[in-house]
Amino acid sequence: MNDRNIDFTQLDNEHKKDITYLLLQTKYQTVRGLLSGISHELKHPLNVAGVICQSILIDIKKKQYNPEDMEKDFEEIYEQLSRMSKIIIHMHRFIQDHNDESIGKHNVNEIIINMCFFIHQQFQNHDIIITNELDSGLKKVRCDANLLEKALINIMINAREAVEKTDKEDKSITIKTFNHADDICIEIIDNGCGIPADLITNIFEPFFTTKESLKSFGIGLFMAKEIINSFKGKIEVDSTEKSGSSFRILLPSER
Repeated sequence: MNDRNIDFTQLDNEHKKDITYLLLQTKYQTVRGLLSGISHELKHPLNVAGVICQSILIDIKKKQYNPEDMEKDFEEIYEQLSRMSKIIIHMHRFIQDHNDESIGKHNVNEIIINMCFFIHQQFQNHDIIITNELDSGLKKVRCDANLLEKALINIMINAREAVEKTDKEDKSITIKTFNHADDICIEIIDNGCGIPADLITNIFEPFFTTKESLKSFGIGLFMAKEIINSFKGKIEVDSTEKSGSSFRILLPSER
């Protein structure tokens, strides 16, 4: 599957079954990658809550617990449990399938903020800084917030992999939003390895990949584009080798 794409119209039933399997594997790998980061996100608040509870129990057994500290301690425990609950609820929503009832008017800034909360630890583990420059005066767009988030995550994963291929010390990805005529623009800019000029027109094609390993099936950007197209939007890319890439998503705004 290296450096090539597949014409779906030429596939027989057996090949279609293989493609379906690969699509499921791709979804599984995306979720597996996110779970790695989420496990770290959950580990910290769980440890904090555990340490506080252990400290309270020790003080109670020693009859040294100060009732005046109770409110502060339980507020901190509640805060950490709330953080874990938010992560779990978000993960549950992320893996749900799309349905027409999910379509509504949304502020893309809120979708981006939720996404960054979701993937923060995973990118931090790779020493990548995510910076948001979000326009507070955005119009809303009509979309499925969960599906749009999945599209953005696929682009972010692509950006992360591009940044990881460099030896730069300041690995970074910047997300910008702004009103652009009758559209809302989401721009994802990385300072990664960039895309060769002779390949840039192929990156949104299904199963196109430059990787030799079967760890990538070349479907992430294709899926992102299909989702964006379904909301009557479009996606563009500019890239310079060794400097980085900029993915721009344009979605029609709601009047």
